[in-house]
Amino acid sequence: LFSYGAVRLFVYEVAEVVGQPLEMLLPERVRDRHRAMVEQFFLGPSESRRMMGEGRRLTVCHRDGSEFVAETSIALSSVHNEAIATVVLRDVTEQIRAEAMLTQYHTRLEHDIAQRTLDLEAAKAKAESANLAKSEFLANMSHELRTPMHAIMSFASLGTEKLQHHTLEKLPLYLQRIHESGARLLALLNGLLDLSKLEAGKMIYDMQPHDMAVLVRTVVEQVELLAKQKSLTLIVHPCDKPTLVLCDGPRIIQVLYNLLSNSIKFTPNGRTITMAMIQQMPVADEASPQGLPVLAVTIRDEGIGIPDDELDTVFEKFVQSKKTKTGAGGTGLGLSICREIVEAHGGTISAVNNVEGGSAFTFTLPAVVVDTVVTGEI
Repeated sequence: LFSYGAVRLFVYEVAEVVGQPLEMLLPERVRDRHRAMVEQFFLGPSESRRMMGEGRRLTVCHRDGSEFVAETSIALSSVHNEAIATVVLRDVTEQIRAEAMLTQYHTRLEHDIAQRTLDLEAAKAKAESANLAKSEFLANMSHELRTPMHAIMSFASLGTEKLQHHTLEKLPLYLQRIHESGARLLALLNGLLDLSKLEAGKMIYDMQPHDMAVLVRTVVEQVELLAKQKSLTLIVHPCDKPTLVLCDGPRIIQVLYNLLSNSIKFTPNGRTITMAMIQQMPVADEASPQGLPVLAVTIRDEGIGIPDDELDTVFEKFVQSKKTKTGAGGTGLGLSICREIVEAHGGTISAVNNVEGGSAFTFTLPAVVVDTVVTGEI
């Protein structure tokens, strides 16, 4: 028998199929294997027949030879002591396609979940690190604010006591200490205010042409006394090209002072700190197709260096390198403020460790191109 449903499925006429072996509906390559399976079905135990006869998938073909997958269900009966097998075939091509799509979706979903889990873990670790940095910052800031305040109060109290006893010989020293402590306190508060302005985008820059060599010389003069107290040698290498940049002079002086004072603070006595300015041509990109020149300023010291895994994070807010937590003071805001100022000028800032020891901080600013004017008699 060959039902009308089978006629529609296989595109054979009933007369073409009746009396023919079942293998004619199978591709040539699987016919031998199918014959062996049929023999096993009829000769095997009943449990084996049940397992082989239900839900088994089989590759079959249409009259034109095109293949598809069908799910088989075989029922064995007996008529006049003759075994008869009734085979029901169901085209499961669309089901297989849907199963493949579902598997692909599950695989993609598992990948997305795994990636999202990694992202959440990374975000959690970053948040925990930020919270720890803020906690350390608050503890450090508390100490940094208390120290000058205690000094101010103590020396003011001593000065008042001396006035009461009419002994004024130490009063100038007390006033000097009060002034120094007040200046230190003011610097800390200015740092906090600068950071809040930078984060809020409310920092106003007065962009004017400035000679970087003059700005460097100004800062070197400011820190010269600090360097002498540690017997440090400051060397400034001249640049053989113009060092003109468009910047806010006081803000770039602030950057130079922060970087140079850090180098002095963490460099052992008797060592050398060098500064160099180099005009560079960056790689051209979409933002700067002509590759406009930049002026790079590098401050290289012979200090304690920076752990390799902190070369980027050292510019984060509230972060101090574990090598610099030495009780030398500081809040972890200086380098963060430097980066904010430099990037607001369209520049970059980075840190590397020197092969021979110590570290080097480099920041770049867009250089002002100076046209050379030739004068003379014709």
